[in-house]
Amino acid sequence: MPRMMVNPSSGTSAVAATATATAASISAIDELPPDVTSLVFLDVDGVLNSEASYGVDAPLEDALMHRLATIIERTGAFIAISSTWRLREDHREKLIALAEGYFGIARSRFIGSTPEIRHADVIDASSGYVDYATTGILSRIDEIKAFMAAKRVAERGIRWVVIDDMDMGSHDAEIAVHFVKTKREEGLTDAAVELAVHLLGE
Repeated sequence: MPRMMVNPSSGTSAVAATATATAASISAIDELPPDVTSLVFLDVDGVLNSEASYGVDAPLEDALMHRLATIIERTGAFIAISSTWRLREDHREKLIALAEGYFGIARSRFIGSTPEIRHADVIDASSGYVDYATTGILSRIDEIKAFMAAKRVAERGIRWVVIDDMDMGSHDAEIAVHFVKTKREEGLTDAAVELAVHLLGE
């Protein structure tokens, strides 16, 4: 199986209290196609690979990719890439090409990426240092919500889920009811597949 480079940086250094999005990076298209009725916001590291293969030059794992394909097959969902893999064209292209070439997920199912947003630093009260983990989580939440607003996801009644190993559900009530949490140690499990299918509607 082809091996892929993992982008180790989330690019979420904070510079302001108000998060700002790069609108041009939200998607290559202005409006989601009319046949988009369900949507997966997809992370990669900790979802399509696990701790056993996590890190620089990490491959995507067959079993985990097959589980993603199962979600798409059973629900007809489209995919918006929310992973840091979206930030490099070669990583993004390798993900899409592998999904299409080996796992039957058509290229047309990938309908864009979330924007890159810089959220204000979250300061740990006890240490006084920046809490980079929480800052990164809040940045990704903002990125997903920016995409949803720009593409009128709620207005169109599009069903959606977020699949990610970062604990976004505990930081945002709206995300929580659409959230499928994975663990870095195991990636996308059968139980996670069933939850995603339930949330999206089979």
